[in-house]
Amino acid sequence: MSPNRLSNLTIVVVGDHHQVRRYLGAYLYHLGAYVVAAENAFVGLEAVRTYRPNLAVSDISTPGRDGFALLRDIRALGPDAGGNLPVIA
Repeated sequence: MSPNRLSNLTIVVVGDHHQVRRYLGAYLYHLGAYVVAAENAFVGLEAVRTYRPNLAVSDISTPGRDGFALLRDIRALGPDAGGNLPVIA
């Protein structure tokens, strides 16, 4: 993939493993995306509300609240608040 292929996209990356967030975030940043890293589903949902990203990438098994719950919370926002956000889990 060529650099800047993801220009003008904001992506929220949610996961409890710092190294995975860092690596994935760096890779997406290298491709031109603005990346917001979140260490858990609670922070991830707040990032979705705040940044209104184009995409969310989430770990499924995160402590406290898993990726499935995060997806339900995002969908509950409704379309006008980002509830139709594409999510990769």
